[in-house]
Formats: sequence, structure tokens, C-alpha cells
Amino acid sequence: RQIREMLVELKRQGTTIFLTTHYIEEAERICDRIAFIAKGQIVASGTLPKLMESVSHDYAIRFVTDKNSENFSVELQNRFKTSKVTTRFDHSLIMSSERRIPLFPVMEFFHEKGIEVYEARELRPSLEDVFVKLTGIESSVLKKDKEKGGRR
Repeated sequence: RQIREMLVELKRQGTTIFLTTHYIEEAERICDRIAFIAKGQIVASGTLPKLMESVSHDYAIRFVTDKNSENFSVELQNRFKTSKVTTRFDHSLIMSSERRIPLFPVMEFFHEKGIEVYEARELRPSLEDVFVKLTGIESSVLKKDKEKGGRR
């Protein structure tokens, strides 16, 4: 923990740090630029937002409501044809689209139907999701490396 705090302080002071780690969440928290290395080759590098954009061009919003989403998901899908509506078992659903989803018309739909929205959150891929897509190395392999005490 002390080392991480020291790295964050050095970063704040503008010092360039080259950090190698198997802990993706550590890189996400500390680094401004990230490079993924697989089989000795740099597969991708860039800022966190650029790496995220490189693998995900879809937009997604998760809604948590007071009603079972299966009761209105078909009607929502019909109203917003350019979006894909995926229902969940816990009064939530995910709307995804290649284009930004306009929030106001969706909220208007919920209001018209008397559906209370408790949460509307944009979903973004994690850095681990990006790593898996760019390198083809499954996250289960990453977890096994950590359990074995992979180098830090």
C-alpha cells in the first residue's frame, strides 16, 4: 500500500514511472498510459479512454426500476428500434446501441408507463475486458496467475 501511495504521489509531481504489473486494476488506478504485452509483443498501448474506445463502440445504459423489466421490455424495444433491450432477473434491464442512447426519451417512456427508475448508469468495459479482447487471453487465466502468486 505504501508503494502505491508513493507512486501516486510521484505521478502527481509529474514524474514518469514505468510500472510492470499483472494486476490490471492497479494499472488502471495508477497509470496515465498503458501498454498490453502478450507473448513478448506490445499488443496495444494508449491512454485508458483510447484503449476503451478501441474495443467498444457500443453504448449501454443499465436501468433499475420498481417493476419487473420483462413486463415492458418488448414495448421499450419497439419504441427504440435502434437499441437492443436485454432484461435481467432483478428489475433491471440494459439498453445498448451503436449510437448514444438519448436518455430523456427513455425516461419519458418510463414516466408514461408509471415505472419508477431507481438508477440509470452508463456501462463501460473494464480494463480487464479490454485486455481480454485485445490479447485473447481469458480473464480466468489472469485469475490463475494471481492465485499462483504471479510476479508483481
